[in-house]
Amino acid sequence: MGQDHGAQARRTEAAALVLLLGWALSVALRDWNVWADDLSALYFAARFAAEGAWDLAYAAPAHIIGYGMTPEWDAEAAALGYPGAHLNRYVYPPLWAALFAPLAARLDPLIFYNGFVLLHLGAVLAGLLACRRMIPERSFSPLVLAGLSVLLLESSVAGLFLFDLVQPQALVIGLCLCALERAQSGRQTTAGLLLAIAASIKIAPGLLVLAFVVCGMWGAVRAFALFGAALLALSVLLAGVEAHRLFLTAAAELDGIVFLLAINPSASALLWVLDALWTGVPLAEVDAKEVVAKPAWIGTAVPLLALTATAATLWIVRRTPKADRVWLAGGMLYLVMTLFGGFAWLHYMVLPLLMLPGLAGLSPLGRGFSVVLFFGLLQSIPFYKVVLDLFPAPVPQILLGIAVTLGFWAMMAQTARRLAAGAASSRQDESAPAGA
Repeated sequence: MGQDHGAQARRTEAAALVLLLGWALSVALRDWNVWADDLSALYFAARFAAEGAWDLAYAAPAHIIGYGMTPEWDAEAAALGYPGAHLNRYVYPPLWAALFAPLAARLDPLIFYNGFVLLHLGAVLAGLLACRRMIPERSFSPLVLAGLSVLLLESSVAGLFLFDLVQPQALVIGLCLCALERAQSGRQTTAGLLLAIAASIKIAPGLLVLAFVVCGMWGAVRAFALFGAALLALSVLLAGVEAHRLFLTAAAELDGIVFLLAINPSASALLWVLDALWTGVPLAEVDAKEVVAKPAWIGTAVPLLALTATAATLWIVRRTPKADRVWLAGGMLYLVMTLFGGFAWLHYMVLPLLMLPGLAGLSPLGRGFSVVLFFGLLQSIPFYKVVLDLFPAPVPQILLGIAVTLGFWAMMAQTARRLAAGAASSRQDESAPAGA
């Protein structure tokens, strides 16, 4: 009987793996030899870095962010045989432009993009596996978990943007999830290294180091600090001080504006909406891609709110069993990072979507499916299109995105409280006198 059960479990695992690999293959075929809008920033910055032209690598278009770049970028794309191609500004740390400069200088953009399609798919699959290992399975089988994950990725706006634009956030998401899983498994040095790499790509994921702190995983904290310092030193060595000054200038420039776009549901955008209501700005007339200066009070309020949300996260998870505490704290801190960052792009939400089936599986079967259906619907492409058609101005979409982010955070907070209560009840039962 035990052998039959073991064989069935292996077949289920194999079927889940085949499903995930089949999905990855379909995405790779769909995005193969397709212009990668978001990755264009890295490719062209790396080409200019290869020439030592860091001023061009960090050149900014007149409209701050979005499609279309400076004439030098457009001319470079045309010279490579892609006139009028969509290009995005480079706002990542210099390290990555420097590291990929030799490749970008020698490879056609589509070949470069194809390599990253495979890299990003590998990162997401690794993140999915990390979620499987971190979150205990109860209601859903491995095959159901895999099926739900594929359904969420393929039906969501977040998944569409992440893969079709070849957005580097895919790599960040995989690194963050694998860092949390390695920490949970006791591989603290590896966990710190992975998180340091994620933070060296987009900086903000460094907030997740507090998940190690709240678990007392000081080895992971030390590894994060040491590897982070080493990556910074390598960056300065390869790119020089001037490139870092240009990067900080670009980051400060972006931090001074609010980008009112339906796919940017950030706290800054919400606070600007409140400010507009107070000052009488007609929100129905706000353009769907408007860039506005960030009022000084928002620049002060957002960090204070982020600190408050971070403190609340650590307070809520502090009594959760350590094995569950690290991934719950990491997931909740990631949502805090997303909401209070300068740009809360919808593709950032792929990380909670990857965690969602496992989280929902902690509840009874019917309730778990309802949770997946609820969040999946709110993030789905058809629902998003309906909201876009009903409300041409971006404000309703921004509010919807913020509500979904808060909903994910609240669900994780409730899970943390429930697991903490269960652990406390178990300790009381174990300490009760025999026969009591």
